[in-house]
Amino acid sequence: MALTISRIPDRYRPGLAKINGLSIETATSVADALGRLPASSRKELIAVVERAAQIKSEEAESIVRSLYSLYMFRASAEASVADFVPVLIEAMQSSGVQGLAVPDSSKTALEAKLTSLLGLSTLERASKIEQLRADHQTIFYDAKILTDLRPVFDNPQDPPIGAVVTHTLKIICHEAGEHKELYLALDAEDVLTLKKIAERAADKMSSLQKVLKSANIPDLS
Repeated sequence: MALTISRIPDRYRPGLAKINGLSIETATSVADALGRLPASSRKELIAVVERAAQIKSEEAESIVRSLYSLYMFRASAEASVADFVPVLIEAMQSSGVQGLAVPDSSKTALEAKLTSLLGLSTLERASKIEQLRADHQTIFYDAKILTDLRPVFDNPQDPPIGAVVTHTLKIICHEAGEHKELYLALDAEDVLTLKKIAERAADKMSSLQKVLKSANIPDLS
């Protein structure tokens, strides 16, 4: 079955556009810096890309996010870098997205940049770690607690007799490739319960990290 990439998902376009905009020298420096790393966490990879390319942290993060996706896609397709890169460039060209398409005269340079960044054992390991972390039906993305003050009236014409503090927990997650939001009403006791649960999870995480350290096993979380 021929390797195909039907479209570039929106969340990976900024990182690919940033790679597209790097000079060959900078892309090579980034690849060299990543290649020298041992088994590393996502944060360490982002920091290395940020320093090597001299770009903002959020830009480096977008590059790492896109590279993770490309490594996982290539692994699932069991495609070599040489076979994968031309197909990726074709998908970028046909996307119609500014920053992804390049003129024919720049294709060779883009191919060189992508080839240098997609053949790293460091990122092959990191993408496997990312795949293990994301191997769940629903993935947490972000959360926020919205706090409101709601007045209580005896009579609508009279001043309020008091007020009630209410909270709404907004949870943002990814499920089956979709962005979803969930809203839950909380009272004061619920907020304290969430705090205790989070503190307990942090304590367990710290305890397990100590076990890993004592066993000389790298923490790749």
